[in-house]
Amino acid sequence: MTQQMTEAVREAVQIQTDRVQDSLQRENDEFLRNIDENMKKIIKG
Repeated sequence: MTQQMTEAVREAVQIQTDRVQDSLQRENDEFLRNIDENMKKIIKG
């Protein structure tokens, strides 16, 4: 029983970790797109 609980908690934590990582990656991608757009605007003058 303890092993099953441990595995269930581990799996739940992994799912949550994956969700957080996905969210942060989306934010990072958006941030980099914004930087890219701003640099292009600056270069165009």
